Amino acid sequence: MKIAPFYLVLADRVIRILYGFGAIFLLVNIANPETFGVYSLQLAVFASMSVLANVGLEQISTKYFVQDSFPVGSVFLARLVGAIPFAMTNYYGLMFFVDEFDAPIAVALSFAILLNYNALIFSYYNARRELIKQLKNTLSMVVVSGALKVYALLKKDVDLFFVSIVLDGAIPLALFVFHERIKATASGAIVQLNARSDFLILYTVAADAVEVSQYSLALKLADAFAVAASILLTSITPALFSSQDLGVIARSFRSYFSRLLVLLVGVLLALYFIGPFFVSLVADDVYEKSATLAMWIVCAHFFGAIAAFLSIWYINIGAAVVKLLRSVGLLVLTVLLTFYLAKDYGAFGAAVAVVVSNFIVGFLMVFLRKDTFKIVFSGR
Repeated sequence: MKIAPFYLVLADRVIRILYGFGAIFLLVNIANPETFGVYSLQLAVFASMSVLANVGLEQISTKYFVQDSFPVGSVFLARLVGAIPFAMTNYYGLMFFVDEFDAPIAVALSFAILLNYNALIFSYYNARRELIKQLKNTLSMVVVSGALKVYALLKKDVDLFFVSIVLDGAIPLALFVFHERIKATASGAIVQLNARSDFLILYTVAADAVEVSQYSLALKLADAFAVAASILLTSITPALFSSQDLGVIARSFRSYFSRLLVLLVGVLLALYFIGPFFVSLVADDVYEKSATLAMWIVCAHFFGAIAAFLSIWYINIGAAVVKLLRSVGLLVLTVLLTFYLAKDYGAFGAAVAVVVSNFIVGFLMVFLRKDTFKIVFSGR
């Protein structure tokens, strides 16, 4: 099976994760431990609505792009239409969750949701084996938007920092439209629900604002594993959509799982031995607990990555509704477990809740059908 150039996928994702780390640590230094949790809450609501705004298009669109079976402009139009209610929900959700409501921040993040086509653009270039264009778009975004974030740090301007997030989506989208001449882009259910519901519930029930900030930083540290896992999966996604041979998919899963397991061990060891020192370099001593919390969240990402692979199979055989049910089930379990555990155990309870919920959903994904069981446990 022909797959996308791995080094281009790796380069794009590494740049984005380093950019994300840089942005969050700039925000850590703009804010203090008490207010950082509040700003992280606003980013969590924004992240939730951004993912929901993709309305199941990211991986499904890869199938369309690979098979050239659906107009590109129509896919982008569908995403725009689906994003509007979530942009509105983001604004009013911040009004509901955040006591110290900041209208400029809420407006900026809502516009960022409407303009964030990064996942679809990546799917388009990945399917067409033109990831060099994606890499150029990413670099342009990092230079321009990153410079504005650094300026916001120098001025200690939180509002400007959040306004710069709009450019994270606007710049790649503008370059995509310019290069590809997609005339119908502006005119033309849930795939991966990573709504950070654990953080939202923790923020609601936790009494210690510093503990909420520690958990927020732990989420960002754990994203290193999540992004690396997505690199592994993204590099083989077009090839997986080009075959429905159970044996081929099973062999691909074994290769994917072995690499994922090595990645898990490596990241856990790095967090255990280097994590506390790294956190002390980029943030105050009060955040030291974040490295331990991140280890638990990484384990949750591991189970989620297994379920993500199987979700591609469900889409490929026309059972995309299973992917929707997986996302909804994960959300419900995470909310319930986090609400129960975080009240008594704080950030540690939230971390355990997200691990357990991802494990249960991943387990059900494996045993839901005979073919997924064979994919995981045999190569025949």
